Amino acid sequence: MTINSLDPPKKKIMLAQQQAPPLLTALLVVGMIFIYWSLTGKDPAVVPEYAFKPASIVEFLATQQWPKLAFVWLSANFGAINLWQLGFGLYFLGLFGVPVEKRVGPGRLLILFLLGSTIPWIVQYWDTGNAVISLFPGEHLNKLDLIYIGPFFITSTLAGAYLVVMPPKKADLSGGMPRNRFEIFSKKVEKPVEERYGLKPWTFVSAFIIYEVAMHALMLYVWPGYDVGGVLAGLVAGLIGYGIASYLVASAAETFKDGPMKLEAIRRYNELIDLDVTPEDAIKGSARAMGLPVDQVRLWVSQSKNKLRIS
Repeated sequence: MTINSLDPPKKKIMLAQQQAPPLLTALLVVGMIFIYWSLTGKDPAVVPEYAFKPASIVEFLATQQWPKLAFVWLSANFGAINLWQLGFGLYFLGLFGVPVEKRVGPGRLLILFLLGSTIPWIVQYWDTGNAVISLFPGEHLNKLDLIYIGPFFITSTLAGAYLVVMPPKKADLSGGMPRNRFEIFSKKVEKPVEERYGLKPWTFVSAFIIYEVAMHALMLYVWPGYDVGGVLAGLVAGLIGYGIASYLVASAAETFKDGPMKLEAIRRYNELIDLDVTPEDAIKGSARAMGLPVDQVRLWVSQSKNKLRIS
């Protein structure tokens, strides 16, 4: 390794956090509370009728009972058999949904949600009639009659995306450095909780996995006949989120393949826009700060329109 290398280390491309509030995640949280209150919390007897039961899905499809299938989709993805499952489901849904939405935007998060709330259920139906992975002794041999309920697949999809879009823990290189005498205000930035306490994305994902395994065990031994979802379908859900998020990051990075100067110019432009500077003034400010032609920065900004922001 060369110590005095003239080539600076390449910085990993990451998605920047957007300023808009995570409205879609908030709607998902509200929807989960509403579905629990209206379908499962008010009358637990309706859970077997509307949750995902593989043996009943064939009948609904054969008889074209589309309203019942819609209720199955709602109850299976948003329902809960008790307040414990509801509370932890809301926590992990917000834990992964908020940072993912603030980096990919509500439109792309909606695509993740639609895929994560449908494809894993198809895999789950296939898995019930084929090779089944058993985690604990006493697993049900016939899983066609099991009742699957909870946001396990949606949250697994968001967790997979979370592993991609969350930046690594940053090293603080400013400690002990004196403040510039022309600097009036301190540039102290409030760090996210995962950075303040040294937690990494895998810490939260591991906690989610441990919780789901515990819920699976509780439903097996305490609430027999229910389950959160299969291992195979959960892995598929996580891969959906991870794959789509990786594609989005790669697509965003493709915009800045011309070099680090273009990336830095767009960064400075976005910072000025966040300060309520007009787009034209932000272009001029970015060009002036970097000593670049205004037309060049304007071209780069136009090329980055409708693209995810890079940090």
